[in-house]
Amino acid sequence: MFSLTEGEWIEISRFKITKDNWIWWDYKIANDRYMITMYNDTQIRPIDPLSDREFYYFTDFEDVISGDYDDSYYIDLIGQISYMGKLSPMPDTLNERRSIPFQIKNERNFQLYCLAHGKFAEELNEKWKSTNRANVIAVLSEWRIRRSKRE
Repeated sequence: MFSLTEGEWIEISRFKITKDNWIWWDYKIANDRYMITMYNDTQIRPIDPLSDREFYYFTDFEDVISGDYDDSYYIDLIGQISYMGKLSPMPDTLNERRSIPFQIKNERNFQLYCLAHGKFAEELNEKWKSTNRANVIAVLSEWRIRRSKRE
């Protein structure tokens, strides 16, 4: 069995691109019209990077605010951090995770309220405390969007 690591490049052969016909919707992670179907003889092998670019598909803040997106998929966002809250205290139980609220704004000053959890919340808090820059840009990759219960 082949294991994929984020950031590594691979070549896939002996596969087919088919129209989206998902049987198990719980496993669908993107809103694409096509999907890669792999077979028993599909081959996957590591290759050297063909580019040094990271690839993102940034969602417009206006689409998030208006609800004009499918919240069953992860999205990418980019914006300036306009507010950083306080890291929550250490949890009392193993089922709880630490969190930190923050806001990002785009170039048109639309703002999104965000909440980071777990290890990412702790790392974000440490990096925020150690920065001495006035403008910090956040690139949020594969974030799940949920409506606030107050809306």
